[in-house]
Amino acid sequence: MIDKKKIIYKKLIYKMNYSGSKELTHLFLNFINKEFNNLTLDELLHTERLLELGDKIILDLILNVELTPQSIDLDLKNIINKIKKTISI
Repeated sequence: MIDKKKIIYKKLIYKMNYSGSKELTHLFLNFINKEFNNLTLDELLHTERLLELGDKIILDLILNVELTPQSIDLDLKNIINKIKKTISI
């Protein structure tokens, strides 16, 4: 199981570094580095799905700028809440 988590971790780090804004990359890197050992494989996969939404939507969700779109399921909402707790929002 650890090997799969490390693979997902490396994919997330790559995606964060080569796409998106520096601010959101910094936020996600802090979250992943602080919470990696506490996250399940499923939560890492949900985090990967979250990144596919794009910077503007993710930032708006984290900062509660707009209503949550219906396409955001409970798993993604849980990851967003974990990110908020990690960065103290």
